Amino acid sequence: MDISFTEREKISGMVKQLMTDYEAEIEAAYTNTDGVFKISFSTKIEPKANTKVVTVEMSFDPAKKVKDRITETIDPDQMELPFKEKQDLDSAG
Repeated sequence: MDISFTEREKISGMVKQLMTDYEAEIEAAYTNTDGVFKISFSTKIEPKANTKVVTVEMSFDPAKKVKDRITETIDPDQMELPFKEKQDLDSAG
């Protein structure tokens, strides 16, 4: 069993989504830290039938522990739609 390019891209996007969702909290926690600031991520990939269920979890500790996760099902047989990326559309005018 391998982790495909599509799955790696999906996992990267899930990490980015969590970082974006908690941007203000992460910035506040980092600003108020006297020493080392730690953000932890974990990824679980669970095969199910013809798909994989991927869970990405993020945690950090400002004044209180923040922990969240995103779970998505990836079907390796599902083709990607050929939509242009948002930045391509933005630069087009």
